[in-house]
Amino acid sequence: MTKPALEGKLLHDMMRVIFVANEGKFKYLDDEFDGSNLQNLAKTFTNMGPIDFNAACWRAQDEGYLFIDKKTGKVDVLKVPDEWEFDATIKHLTTVTPYVLSKLAEVEADPEENFYANYVSGYSPLDVMISVRYMLLKKQIATYEVKDISKNENDEDVTDIYLFYCLPENVEKRWGEQQFKDQEKLKK
Repeated sequence: MTKPALEGKLLHDMMRVIFVANEGKFKYLDDEFDGSNLQNLAKTFTNMGPIDFNAACWRAQDEGYLFIDKKTGKVDVLKVPDEWEFDATIKHLTTVTPYVLSKLAEVEADPEENFYANYVSGYSPLDVMISVRYMLLKKQIATYEVKDISKNENDEDVTDIYLFYCLPENVEKRWGEQQFKDQEKLKK
C-alpha cells in the first residue's frame, strides 16, 4: 500500500496532532487538554473525523515523530518538526493576533482571556488553542495574571484569577489591571 502524499490536510492534521502531543497537559479557558495518551488525544480532536485523526497519528509514527504504544495508548513524542506547517486558519490567527494586540497597545489595553475568546469565537477552539500555544512558544505574544481578591458572604477571601494577553514588550505594563475598580485588592 502506498502512503498518501504528506501534504495538504494530512500534513496539517499530522502537525496539529504532534503539536498537542508535544504540549502534554495544559489548560485553555475552561478546557483541559492532555496529549500524553491516545484516548485523551482523541478527545481533543473530536472535530476531526476519525479517518483523518487515525491517518494523522499513523503518519506521525511513520515519519518518526510519535510512538504510540498499542497496549497502553501512551503517546511519546520522539521529535518535533524543525518548522511547523499549519493550515491557513492557524497561520491567519498567528499573524492577526499580534497585530490586534499592537493596536490595543496603542490605547494601553490588553484583552483578558474571555475577551480574546470572543474575538476568535468564529474559529475552531482547537485551532485557537494551538495558535495561542504556538505564539507563546515563539514569543510572539505573552500573558500575565491578575488576581482580584474579594470577600464572600462568610467574610472569607476569594481570589479570582484573570489571564491577559499582550505583546512581550508590554507584559510589565499590565494594562489589564486598569479595568479593575479597586486597585488595592489586586495581587500581582
